[in-house]
Order: sequence, then C-alpha cells, then structure tokens
Amino acid sequence: MPTELRPPILRAPIPKQRVAVGVPYRLDLTEYIENSLTEEENFGDDVAIALLYSMDVENGDNFPPDLDYTITGHIYGQLRLPALENSPYVINITVTNGGLESLKTQFELEVLPPIQPDDEWTVDESLEDEFAAEIKLSDEEQQSLYDDLEQAEAEKNHQFTEEKQDIWQAILQGQSIPELTALLDRPITHQEVYYLLSRVAYFVIWDANNANPAGPLSALALKNASEHFHVYDRGSCIVATPKHLFDHGRTLFDAVKTAQAIAHEVFQRGWAVEFGGFDKMVRAAWVEFELLSQKHAKTVEYSYFNPTAHDVDSLNQAKRVRL
Repeated sequence: MPTELRPPILRAPIPKQRVAVGVPYRLDLTEYIENSLTEEENFGDDVAIALLYSMDVENGDNFPPDLDYTITGHIYGQLRLPALENSPYVINITVTNGGLESLKTQFELEVLPPIQPDDEWTVDESLEDEFAAEIKLSDEEQQSLYDDLEQAEAEKNHQFTEEKQDIWQAILQGQSIPELTALLDRPITHQEVYYLLSRVAYFVIWDANNANPAGPLSALALKNASEHFHVYDRGSCIVATPKHLFDHGRTLFDAVKTAQAIAHEVFQRGWAVEFGGFDKMVRAAWVEFELLSQKHAKTVEYSYFNPTAHDVDSLNQAKRVRL
C-alpha cells in the first residue's frame, strides 16, 4: 500500500438541504464523494481502503437536535422544533482514506417549520430499521472500519505517522519506546467523545430513598425495552447496558425506548428518582416521568436533578404528541 495516498474527490457540490420538522431525513454523502485511489491502490495487500467521514457544525454550534451521522457517510434523523432556533446550519465534512491529506467540504442545512403543525409527530421507526439494514457490515468489515477510524485523524498529521512507525519498530526490535509527543498532544474532538458515550449508553435509575448498595444482577424483562440492551434489577436501582458496544443495529432510538420502559417500571414502584448515565436516556426518562405524572396525577420526586431548557423543550414536544 502506498505511503502517501491522494485524498478523496468531491464528485459534485452537496446542494443546500431543506428539511421540515417531523419529516424523516437521510442524506447519502457517498453520492457526492468518491475515493481517488486506483483499483491497485485500493486493494493493495488485499485490503480495501474505506472512506471515513467526520462532521461538525460551523462556528462550533451543536448538531441539529435528533440529527446524527455515521462514519460511513450517512446523515439521518427526524428533526424536532428546537432545531429551528439555529437554522440554517453549515455542516463541515472531513473525509479521509487513511492518507496524510483529507477532503474537506461543507453544505447548508435549513430547518423548516412542520408541514402540518397540527399533525401528531412521532418517531419513524421504519427509517431506523431501513437505515440499520443498509449499513449492516460483516464482522471483518466492522473490525476494519473501526481500525481505520481509530487511525484516520492521527494519520493526517505526518509527525504522528512517523512517530507511530518508530514506536512499532522499537517494539518489534525490543528497543526503548520513543517519546509519544504527537500522540499525547493530539486534541480529541467533542464529537469523538460523544460518539464513545453513545456507544456505551449506560443508564441507571436509583431509588433515592433506599440507602442499600446495589444488589446482584437480576435480568428484568420490560415491555417496549430495546432488544439491544440488557436491563437488570439490582434492588435499589435498575440498570441498562448495551449488549454489544459497537453494534451498527443499535441506534439512539433504542436507548430512548429502553429509558422510557425503565421509567414506566420505576413509576409503578413509586420510587424517588436519582438518575445516572447517558444524557439522552436521562432526558427521555424524565420526559416519560412527567407525562406519567400528568396522566395519573401522581408527583415524582427527583434527587439532584434540574431539567435544562433542552429537557423542557423535549417535554413540551412530547405533550403535543401524546397528551
């Protein structure tokens, strides 16, 4: 495989995207971006080089609420009303094939009001299923993809590439390992951190009035909980953890469904609630508690939890849909 690879090519500019709140949206960036490698280069050493995508929003803004992307170049989601606030968004895209240089491009995404504001808004599960099926990879492809992702950003820096080679050479020859300056000084982006958090997606609800430590794991089958999560009853708390950390079939929707199912169980038990874990699951559970409280005229007590403006927006949206 060549030591220096040409960066990917922008086949055509990505047109401005206009997406209405509540309408399922998906953009396949592979229609606009292609690899620049020849067949010989792409399959050197019998290994195909994948294109790896990373994205952020211009000026450091957050991604539009409920919009997500994959390293394989797909943007998908179903936007909610809060996304209107910062519209339009300028989405920056970086694409690499493992070489020292990457392709950088961008496009504008404008969020439009709901087409029929009085209609109910619900999550389109079929889109999630279709998307998960589309990007299903073999075990070997998944392993290769994540190996490439781990190295992609680092290989943009020539100094890091050289130091990495020196390190492996030293290990193979039994010599002292060189200084890891480039590796240790490399900044980690908030998208990378949040991606890892979403993969772990650990969630727990404690009974705040129960001072006992968590007991042994007891599997708990809850209606509507995602099959991609383990749910355990530990006496003083209920815990949810992903079955497989890097399963492409698991989406944020699975995390939300599981958090909602746990909220129903805890509401029936009458616990005073203390949250822990992944923020989207905490928000989903709090919204579910508030809806249940209003429906059954029964207050839920929270310990060490103050809802944010984003939490309140989510609750108001859910009320319009379900109440």
